[in-house]
Amino acid sequence: ERDPELRADLEKRFGMVKKMQASMAVQQKTAEALAELVEEDAPEALVSQEMQQRLEDLAMRLQAQGVGIEQYLAQTGQNQEAFVAELRESAAQGVKVDLALRAVAVAEDLEVTDDELEAEYASVAERVGQKPAQVRKQLERNGQVSAVRSDLRTRKALDWLTEHVELVDEGGNTIDRASLVPEPETSED
Repeated sequence: ERDPELRADLEKRFGMVKKMQASMAVQQKTAEALAELVEEDAPEALVSQEMQQRLEDLAMRLQAQGVGIEQYLAQTGQNQEAFVAELRESAAQGVKVDLALRAVAVAEDLEVTDDELEAEYASVAERVGQKPAQVRKQLERNGQVSAVRSDLRTRKALDWLTEHVELVDEGGNTIDRASLVPEPETSED
């Protein structure tokens, strides 16, 4: 005998996952559309820096799984040239998105409050299992606070844009934004 309550709960959870994926896809597509609006080539120095950053991130993720870059390439069936070309392309797009979002932040006067900065410290602290004060100290010592602030501002610009773009499906029909937003969980005590 199947439990109807369990089934309803699972359907609700799957629905929420789908909606979360949908809202992430909206952000992704918004960022891609934004990159297409930037006609100038991304500055080479920034692209190189972004490639380096992405390579380091990938290496760290692979290392955590005990895999080297060579193994990763063998598993994905990519040769080094194709991998580097793809990395360069995604880095160039990332730089364009970042520059465009910075322009949006300036145009819309989006600023990061100290409270938002503190919330970010708390969020990082939770991920790395430290106290927010430790995280803040470390970032201050490494001179990274302005980078974190800048990152938050860019994220704010993407949120602002995502809220203000008109969403359409493949047929060009407007999509109701509310249908993509997961309902907040209500706790039943």
